[in-house]
Amino acid sequence: MVPREQVEEYYLPEERLLEILTARRDPLEEAAAELALKVARRAQTRVEDQELTGSLSLA
Repeated sequence: MVPREQVEEYYLPEERLLEILTARRDPLEEAAAELALKVARRAQTRVEDQELTGSLSLA
């Protein structure tokens, strides 16, 4: 578990994927967006029904 004082930002999964889809900032977010779109197409669902935290744990 990461100590609270080391957490820089909190993400809301229900909002984060939509943020990534509208403003991709790096190759990891680009890959996440492409995967989410592919999953939505294959599952025949709306991408808006997916969630993604967008958080990374770096050690």
